[in-house]
Amino acid sequence: MILLVLFILLLGYVIFSRVMEYYSQLDPMLRHIQVKLEPLDAKVKTLKFYEGNKSYTINKKKIYLCLRDENNQYYNENMLLYVAIHELAHVLCDEIGHTDKFHRIFQQLLYKAQKMEIYDASQPIVRNYCGHH
Repeated sequence: MILLVLFILLLGYVIFSRVMEYYSQLDPMLRHIQVKLEPLDAKVKTLKFYEGNKSYTINKKKIYLCLRDENNQYYNENMLLYVAIHELAHVLCDEIGHTDKFHRIFQQLLYKAQKMEIYDASQPIVRNYCGHH
């Protein structure tokens, strides 16, 4: 009986996790950001973008982006592109963390994005993005 209850709880958790992951992909801003980034690197088309409470990358296949500020308003598009480019640099780097190689890739992507008029480096970066200083 205990095994059955544990199985049901585990199954419920798995289903809940999948449903939450599915719904975290539905924000139209995610697709907008992905489409804007596609000219930067072919890899972008293979990635899945999700809304999260913070921004990070999982297994170089999923990018989670914090889209909204403490007032539930979208961060400006340029800021979201900056963060998404940062996460894309993690995807493209074969090293983990903020290594010198990662920073080179990130700077190259920012430069390319600016040249392609995807990102505007003259706009300020939000210093308190998603509650981080």
